[in-house]
Amino acid sequence: MSGTGTTTPAQLAARYGAHGTSRWLVAAVVVVTVAFAAVVGWAGWQVANPPATWSILTWQAVGPDHTVVRLAVHHNADASVTCVLRAQDARGTDVGYATITFPAGRADEQATYPLRTLSPPDSVDIIGCAANGAPQVAPPGFPPGVAAPPQPWTPGG
Repeated sequence: MSGTGTTTPAQLAARYGAHGTSRWLVAAVVVVTVAFAAVVGWAGWQVANPPATWSILTWQAVGPDHTVVRLAVHHNADASVTCVLRAQDARGTDVGYATITFPAGRADEQATYPLRTLSPPDSVDIIGCAANGAPQVAPPGFPPGVAAPPQPWTPGG
């Protein structure tokens, strides 16, 4: 034992077989960490800045076969936007389903849409919107053998 109580790195390496860290390993870890951070940052940016945002402003079941829906969509003025509306009854079964397209030209759109329904709905939602294409949403959930009513609703039609 040393009388001073200090141990040098060379003595530690000799005693325990310690080896220095490879510079290539450190460089590889740094590259992988930066790449992972870039992917997470890109994904976060995509989630925080979608190409379109939408909301239902109001809806009212006007009759047994139709509901008037007022909606707002904000998107890039250079792109058209397609949205899917869905009306459901209290059991969660679809009673109305429509695809609406907003043409390019205006960034902020407000529209009133007469949604044809099979019965008065309990809820109305926009289940998705997409710029320059169809949104990736679930297909209509009508009972087996029941077809989606033709859209939009028109008086006497």
